[in-house]
Amino acid sequence: MKKGSLWLLLILALGCVGWYMMRAGEPMQMVTTPDAIPAEAVRIVLRDDMFQPSSISIKKGVWVAFVNQNGDFFWPASDLHPTHDIYPEFDPLEPVASGMVWMFRFNKVGVWEFHDHLRSSRRGAITVTE
Repeated sequence: MKKGSLWLLLILALGCVGWYMMRAGEPMQMVTTPDAIPAEAVRIVLRDDMFQPSSISIKKGVWVAFVNQNGDFFWPASDLHPTHDIYPEFDPLEPVASGMVWMFRFNKVGVWEFHDHLRSSRRGAITVTE
């Protein structure tokens, strides 16, 4: 086998391992546009300076789409403000622009209170069950 072919196989193998680790890892998150939200995702919309709905109940492993329709940046994250250390993975680590969506897959059972890191009076709660 030629040296170039071996390198190509190695790169492909590493890519497959990386993809598997990303898919198997906990949790998964992404910023996207509203038209890319999967049908099975539960939506929480920020509009009129509040999260709507402000509380939901979901099964473990479900995606929640935080949709920004407020006309300004927002930053949904787990409590406690400002450290987000109760569920630290539940944090996009940066603001999400108006018209964009931050999606998070909840892989931990519990009641997860959250807030907008930029305006902590905006609050909500997500109950995750088995």
